[in-house]
Amino acid sequence: MRGKVLKKNVGVFLAVLFVVLSASGCEKLMEQEKVQPGKAIGKERYTGFDNLPKDYTAEQAIADGCVVYNQNKLAGGRDKWDEFVKKTQESDYAKIRIRQNITEADVYYEDVIYKNGKFRLIISTDPEQYDYEYSYLQDLKGKASKKLKYSRFVFLTDEKEVSFEQVLEAESVTASKRSFNYQMIFHE
Repeated sequence: MRGKVLKKNVGVFLAVLFVVLSASGCEKLMEQEKVQPGKAIGKERYTGFDNLPKDYTAEQAIADGCVVYNQNKLAGGRDKWDEFVKKTQESDYAKIRIRQNITEADVYYEDVIYKNGKFRLIISTDPEQYDYEYSYLQDLKGKASKKLKYSRFVFLTDEKEVSFEQVLEAESVTASKRSFNYQMIFHE
C-alpha cells in the first residue's frame, strides 16, 4: 500500500514539475539548444575575422587590399574603395575590408559585403552584435560651416535620399534620437 502511494506521489510530482518547467520557459531554452552551431539570429555566424593575425599591421592590410584609416585619416587603399563602389554598381557581389585605427593600440575591422542589392556591415569587435544590413551606400561631402574644411561621410542606410546636414545633425546626437537609421562606415 505504501508503495502505491509513493508511486502515485512521484507521478503527481513529475506531472507538476513538467507543468512548472513548461510554464517557466525552459521549453523555449531547450528549443534554442537545438539550433545548429554557427547560426546567429536569422543569419549564419560570420567567421571572416576568425583568422586575422593579432599582429596584423596597417602596412600588411594595405598590401592585402584593405582600406586603412588612422584616426579618421585615409592611410591607404582609396583605389580599392573606388573599385568596391564600382563593383556594387556593376555586379551582384563585392566585398572590402576596412581597418580603423582609433589609436595605435585600438584597432578594429569592418567588412562591407554587397550581395544581391543589399549591403552588410560586420564589425570585428563583436560580429554577432555588430552585423547590419541596409539597402543604400551613401557618400556625402559638405561643410559644417564656412570656416571649416570639407568633411565626408560614408555610411549605410535604408533611406534613398539623405542630406549632408541630416547626417551632420544625426552625428551630434545619440543613436536613439537620430532622425533616420544608418551605420557609419567611415568619415574624414
